[in-house]
Amino acid sequence: MKIKILILSVAMAALAGCQSAPKIQSEHNPDTDFSSFKKYAIAPLPTSIPGGDPGLVLRTGQIVKDAVEAELDAKGYVEVADMKDADFVVKLTGKVVPKTDISDMGYTAMPTRGWYGYYTPYSYTYGHDVYVDQYEEGTLIIEIYQVSDKDMVWVGWGEARRKAGPPDPVRIQEGVAAILADFPPM
Repeated sequence: MKIKILILSVAMAALAGCQSAPKIQSEHNPDTDFSSFKKYAIAPLPTSIPGGDPGLVLRTGQIVKDAVEAELDAKGYVEVADMKDADFVVKLTGKVVPKTDISDMGYTAMPTRGWYGYYTPYSYTYGHDVYVDQYEEGTLIIEIYQVSDKDMVWVGWGEARRKAGPPDPVRIQEGVAAILADFPPM
């Protein structure tokens, strides 16, 4: 029984470690001259997020917007009120997808009755201990559009397991910073 608990503890710790950091990616148009970008505007926030509950934008939208503004301001960009005066426009969106992870340890360590009726504490039986984990994965998408031709020139996104409870501004700030770390591309 102690071995079973130890194996389960190690497996859960490994899973928890893997899911704590968001998976970040970005792509850009290589023909874009990002050095000409000086001023930006943020497009209006969406009214809902696909797969999310109706209040998700109300709880997280302003936090994400403030985090994007802080990151872009730290990079030397200036926010303008009117999109016509901006060099680029930032569009924020996202999605929520239900996920299921199934883990099969392939064996169960449990005492079994051995030869002559004795219990063997370290015998293994195979094909047991299947763990099912259902959760939601949230994706934050930051799109950059060049105002002059209205084309998307950069997109970055981060995927992470959604935590229950109220939004964590520090976690959101860290996620936005990680996504925008590659903007502008070098």
